[in-house]
Amino acid sequence: MAMKKLLTVAALFLAVSLLAGCGWWQKPATTGEEVVKVGILAPLSGQRADGGEHMKKGAELALAEINNNQESKYQLQLIYEDTQYEPRLAVDGYKKLTAVDKARFIIGPLGSSEVLAVAPLAESEKVLLITPTAQSDDISKAGDYIFRTQTSANLEGPYLANFLSDKLSGKKLAIIGITTDYTESVIKNFQPIFEDKGGVIESVDKLDPKTSDFRTVLAKIKGSQAKTVLIIGTSRFDAELINQTKELGMDDYQIYATSPIESQELLNIAGKNADGVIYPCPYDEESSDSNVKAYRAKYQQKYGEINEVYSANTYDALQLLNMGIQKYGNDPTAIKDFLYTVKDYSGASGKFSFDKNGDVSKPFVLKTVKDGQFVKYEE
Repeated sequence: MAMKKLLTVAALFLAVSLLAGCGWWQKPATTGEEVVKVGILAPLSGQRADGGEHMKKGAELALAEINNNQESKYQLQLIYEDTQYEPRLAVDGYKKLTAVDKARFIIGPLGSSEVLAVAPLAESEKVLLITPTAQSDDISKAGDYIFRTQTSANLEGPYLANFLSDKLSGKKLAIIGITTDYTESVIKNFQPIFEDKGGVIESVDKLDPKTSDFRTVLAKIKGSQAKTVLIIGTSRFDAELINQTKELGMDDYQIYATSPIESQELLNIAGKNADGVIYPCPYDEESSDSNVKAYRAKYQQKYGEINEVYSANTYDALQLLNMGIQKYGNDPTAIKDFLYTVKDYSGASGKFSFDKNGDVSKPFVLKTVKDGQFVKYEE
């Protein structure tokens, strides 16, 4: 009898040992409840793939820090969908992330028209969305679940209008923009202030973002009295347009642009032709803020290059989202309420607060291109 009990105990011990070897008895490293999925909607190919790459780099840098933090209760999983800078594809990507992957949090999309296509779905389904890049005014009214870590055009337009009206002193200005909600918002906020201060707009031309031949529009401007051009586009759009101004002998024209121009893609395409372009930027990478400096150093160490605003904004978006997730888990409504309480947050892109519309306010600096570098503009 004793021998039988010993054999039984031995058999049980062996079974437990085998199961333990398979990890059956152990708590899994991550359970379904401990992993929170975050969808990333970004143009990873096609138009604005440069911006999508910046977003991805900022997100991956934040993700590594979050998941390597021993105090994190929840691990994050990023799931990417390529929007190709197309509203239709942004909607398709959103539906896949929410219906198939069951993600309740979205970072992106990049473009304003993309965000405005996706926002009604996110709002109705109570999916929390933070865009780190889009600037259309209409995003402010898109819903309670829609946030952004980028400034709105209602800040950039007036800033640029005040600067250019003083700079031009009544000289005529030609505007060339892409047919997006962002361009509409910039012009709506720029034009009244610019004209009230004595500025004169000679012409406004709006072109498809995929346009690559600007010769007809530029020839019209050459035949006018405008000697200054404001471009409201993407880095690729701006670069190709700038190159064609040189081809048409418009070397004496001053080119101004809006903040999306800042990208390595511009320098790769336009090269020295981009020198002298002036634009506002809601991000000062030379800031003495310790968090801005720390992010700049981490980014440069990981990627071997200087960061720009989109990566910093994306990094901040994921870090803020994670703060909410660590407190409230996979609960978009609770985290939405938490984000509205965020004030004076010091992040990679500087210090900011969310207002009642989920918008942020950040100071602008004037920048220019000089010898293939984006630097602060000094008169």
